Amino acid sequence: MRALRGVVVLVLALLLTATPVLAGDDALGLDEVRALLAGNTIHGIDPRNGWFFAIYYRPDGVALGRSSRLKDVEPIEYDQGHWEITNEKGYCLKWNFWMAAKVRCMNMFARDGGYDFKTHDGVRQSVVEVLEGNPDNL
Repeated sequence: MRALRGVVVLVLALLLTATPVLAGDDALGLDEVRALLAGNTIHGIDPRNGWFFAIYYRPDGVALGRSSRLKDVEPIEYDQGHWEITNEKGYCLKWNFWMAAKVRCMNMFARDGGYDFKTHDGVRQSVVEVLEGNPDNL
């Protein structure tokens, strides 16, 4: 009996660590995230350094970004990356240079006047607003 209980605990632990959390109680659904991002732009503040950033999500999966110390100041950094939404991992973004060129997968949550991006383990990555189209000409 004790051995069986250990196997059950092991199987449950493997299932919990192997299955990504795609939605929390109030996370947007994958179709909602796709509809919000594809062909649109987000503006936000990078919590690591306080810099403004803008990202345009092309419908073909290319992400174009710019960053500057303040919103209305000439951009200092640009990067290009790839974004996708899958049933397995949800919304994922990988830059060519930013964020150490690592894939980050997140959930998106509606909040007053904007949206939160949080990693699957609940760490807030940014608070953003969504703008229609590509107003920054990225």
